[in-house]
Amino acid sequence: MEIQLSQKPQIIDVRETHEFRNGHIPGAKNVPLKKVNQYTPNSKTYVICQSGMRSKKATKMLLKQGYDVINVRGGMLSWSGTKKEEKINEDCDYRRSSWRNVCCHTFKTFE
Repeated sequence: MEIQLSQKPQIIDVRETHEFRNGHIPGAKNVPLKKVNQYTPNSKTYVICQSGMRSKKATKMLLKQGYDVINVRGGMLSWSGTKKEEKINEDCDYRRSSWRNVCCHTFKTFE
């Protein structure tokens, strides 16, 4: 997979948004598993998650719809390439907020 990154493949990461923000493959798009049925790949797409279980499920769903998708076995746990992290305001207490996945400082949803 790392060799193929130079070709800019389409990659979707089906982990939850907070997991994605903690580290993902550069260029990957976050499409949480619960939203995969709403996603339309436009070319061969690699599907990744943390361990490979959610991406396997997502890959099966997308294959049934006729898309050219490949599950990345082992997920991010086996990824040794570059990871991109997204920082949020360190004072933000969104994880304890009654509004899950909403940052109290930016009022932007993470999903």
